[in-house]
Formats: sequence, structure tokens, C-alpha cells
Amino acid sequence: PAPAKATPKPKPAAETPKTGEEVDPVDEQPEPSGDGETPLDRVDLTKVPKELETKLDLLDRDACVRPTIIKLSERWNRTYQKALLADPSEEAWDTDRQEEERDRAFDLLDALSRSGALELEKTALHVIICSTHCFGRSVMNTLVQDNVNPIEKVERSSLIMASTVHGLSPELLLKPRAVTLVKEFSPVLFEELEEDDKGKGAA
Repeated sequence: PAPAKATPKPKPAAETPKTGEEVDPVDEQPEPSGDGETPLDRVDLTKVPKELETKLDLLDRDACVRPTIIKLSERWNRTYQKALLADPSEEAWDTDRQEEERDRAFDLLDALSRSGALELEKTALHVIICSTHCFGRSVMNTLVQDNVNPIEKVERSSLIMASTVHGLSPELLLKPRAVTLVKEFSPVLFEELEEDDKGKGAA
């Protein structure tokens, strides 16, 4: 007799959080819009530095954060393998070689995408935005002489930057148990949200 066909098992339904169970907002992904894009797909990265400067002027009352320019070295060292099992080799690139390799990379990208006619899926663009939190004294003197916790100041600056870059409120970037603690030493980060909520309630 012919063997019986195996009946495929039904896939388990996605688990939904129970009532009262905390859900970390950071793990929630933005829902795509009607055109299949998420809000992060439409971010204009050229506007981020200006938005960050505006947020820091508004929320960083100590004015401790300064823009930082990243300067690359004129000489780069490249480590590579000529074959999969070959020993690693090193070579130095001067500015001319760096420019040549950069042009080769863009030529390859242009060929793979057919001059932009094809979309590049499952790719990532890395953008570095750097700022420096400055103290009037050393970290130890800030703690001892000024009686100021430097960690709280740096955390506030980090939250301002993170909320601007990710387009989320500080409350959504924190664990629920940490929101109350941060509100104690940086209430200014949440005052804007409370004003918005009051305005919506009045409307």
C-alpha cells in the first residue's frame, strides 16, 4: 500500500501580550504606510544636524554639547586576504590610492544598480553624527567640587541625540522602569510631551 501523506502541522499563532504585561516600546517596529515604506525610509539625513542643533538649544540648558568634526588620517592601512585560506596581508593607502579605490567602489555600485534603475534591497547606509559633551572641570572635580553627577548630564545629552536621530520621544527610548528616574534629573526632556498632551486634550 502507498504510504500515507504526512499532514503539515499548522503554524502556531503569534503570541499576544497578556493584559498588564509590559511591552518594550523600543522593540516595536514602525508600521509601514500604504506605499510599503516606514517612517525611517523617508528621513532626510541632511537635515539631522540642524534638527539636532535645534533640540540641543531647546533642551540642553547647560549648553555642554559641542559639534565635533571627524578628520580621517591621510594614510590608511588595509588588511586583506588574497585567497580564503591565505594569510592576511597589509598595505598602506595614501590619499591618491584612497580616491582611486573610492571611485572603483562607486563604479561597481553604479554597475550593480544599473545607474540607479534597480533598487538595492537588504542594504544598510551608515551615517556618523558626532558630538562632544564638555565639562567645565574634570569629571572627578565635577563630582566632588560641583556636587554634580556627570552621568546624569551625559545621559540627558545622549537621550536628546537619540530621540532626534530616531525620531522618537525619550520616553519611548527608555525602559518603563527608567522613565521615572530620568524624569527626576531631566524633567525638561518630558515637558514638551506633556504640553503636547495638554494641547491635544484641550482640542
